[in-house]
Amino acid sequence: MLVGITYLMTSVTLALITLCIRSSDDQAMSDVDTFRYGVGWAKAMLFIAPLPVGVFAILFILARPEPLDWRVAAVAVPPICISGALLYGYRYVKNFCIHATDVGLTIRAAWTTRCINYNSIRKVALLHGGRGVNVLVLYGDRNKRLLRLTDSLSDLDSLCDLVRMRAGRFGAIYKERDKWGKWS
Repeated sequence: MLVGITYLMTSVTLALITLCIRSSDDQAMSDVDTFRYGVGWAKAMLFIAPLPVGVFAILFILARPEPLDWRVAAVAVPPICISGALLYGYRYVKNFCIHATDVGLTIRAAWTTRCINYNSIRKVALLHGGRGVNVLVLYGDRNKRLLRLTDSLSDLDSLCDLVRMRAGRFGAIYKERDKWGKWS
């Protein structure tokens, strides 16, 4: 069982090293406006990710449970899942970016890439929340929501202005709602 925990700790450590080394910057797209999340949350998730597995490993070594059966594995699953979720969150926040080109928006998440052309955007809505949270929502045909972003994304107002200007060429309307619910 100690060998299994050693393998587990090694795999978590290698995953962390791989995520740190992997670069998510796009040098080829230097002339394109890029919008990302702040890196503060990513660093916090990366720092906290090995803690649940490490605490389990320390407690396991100190407790030395005899006999080793399915209950030990059942107790090991939650810390591994928590660490995995934190590593996925790190990868998502680190890799998520929006590239605004002349043709449309390219949204890159952890494992997927999605493109939204400006001519498919029918309405751009900027919602100001009561607690100071701004939300940008893009709607397509039949009022279908294409994209929803909060102001945790860096420079959301610039992205809103950019989309509003470029999608406006194709007839997209712009609406803004204040924190009291009044549309303008």
